[in-house]
Amino acid sequence: MQARRSERGQSLAMVAAFMLFVGLPLFALIIDGTRLYRVRSLLQVATDAACEDAAVTAPDFEHYKLTGETRLGNIYEAKANAALTFQQTLTPGGVVALDVESFSLLVTPDYATNCMNCTSSVDVPLIFLPTSITLRTTSTSMIRFSSD
Repeated sequence: MQARRSERGQSLAMVAAFMLFVGLPLFALIIDGTRLYRVRSLLQVATDAACEDAAVTAPDFEHYKLTGETRLGNIYEAKANAALTFQQTLTPGGVVALDVESFSLLVTPDYATNCMNCTSSVDVPLIFLPTSITLRTTSTSMIRFSSD
């Protein structure tokens, strides 16, 4: 009986130690992991939309009408439209949809395959650690002519 009385309260210390060394890091991982997944999903949607917009804007329609050959035309306009679409997707109503430090888009035409390649990145600050993680997404779209 005497040995058991001296062990009273030990379970509370073990639960506290478990929560400190296992529970708290697991909670931080769940919160930051969910947030990173959400940011990456929205970044992929914005990159896909920007790449599709660039692919619709990039073809040289006048050249196609004259020769029947598909080729890239005004790349600067395609890049500007893609950047605008990317910006509007990530900042609906002028408010940043994500709590991120910075985001960027790179639009690269591929003249050999008549494709537009888009790469985006975003720096996401973590909530429980004083650091940030950079997420990157890519998208490729074949050029095509819009219906208008």
